[in-house]
Amino acid sequence: MIVQDIWTDIVSICRLYPQLLIFLSLAIGYAVGKIKVVGFSLGSTASVLLAALALGQIGVEITPLIKAIA
Repeated sequence: MIVQDIWTDIVSICRLYPQLLIFLSLAIGYAVGKIKVVGFSLGSTASVLLAALALGQIGVEITPLIKAIA
């Protein structure tokens, strides 16, 4: 399946470069925070937190150095 292969590639890239998840959660959260539905917007801060929670479910281990910087 093509979708499964793409997902496997994305997860393996995130395991090689865990700092990518930080920037990916910022980008996804900022984009989702700008979406308005019937005049309601979730906001950038809440969207970034939700995106980080969702991306955290991939199971990538963040090194202590990256945790200290971020």
